[in-house]
Amino acid sequence: MKFHLDRLVEVGLLDVDFKRVSGREGPGAGRPTKRYRRSPREVAVSLPERHYDLAGLLMARAIDESTLRGGDVVASLHRAAADHGEAVGGEVAARLPARASRDRRLLETCAALTGYGYEPRLSGRSIELANCPFHSLAREHTDLVRGMNLALLDAVAEALEDGALSARLDPAPGRCCVVLDIT
Repeated sequence: MKFHLDRLVEVGLLDVDFKRVSGREGPGAGRPTKRYRRSPREVAVSLPERHYDLAGLLMARAIDESTLRGGDVVASLHRAAADHGEAVGGEVAARLPARASRDRRLLETCAALTGYGYEPRLSGRSIELANCPFHSLAREHTDLVRGMNLALLDAVAEALEDGALSARLDPAPGRCCVVLDIT
């Protein structure tokens, strides 16, 4: 048991301290007790990968914008998602050499989308996303999440500035509702 607790300390999931619990002090009081407690570090594991934190962030930004400026919260959500997608696409473009091939651009884009849990898969002339990182939300709030997903992925495609990808809604069982067409 001690071995397992010490391994959890090593990876940062538990913190440890030492304290005498007998109340006795000085020589002969005995060795302090090793005490374990939960680390303040947050850890979340989900399989397949989900990113409800990203959905929450985008929705919070949309609510803030809508509250401050007035207007439709769904339109604000689409803008927040597009802004995030543009940033993701910009990061991909920044990693690419000036004259990167189309295949390299697609590969880097797929790597970025993998980092967000989409699990991109080449399927003919399109990239299907085998996983929706917002799956539970999409089941309960289908139209809202589909619009957010489309805005995000469309902005990723547009940020590449080479016209190699375009996003479209194409819901189907067992995958994300957005498909990226290779143009």
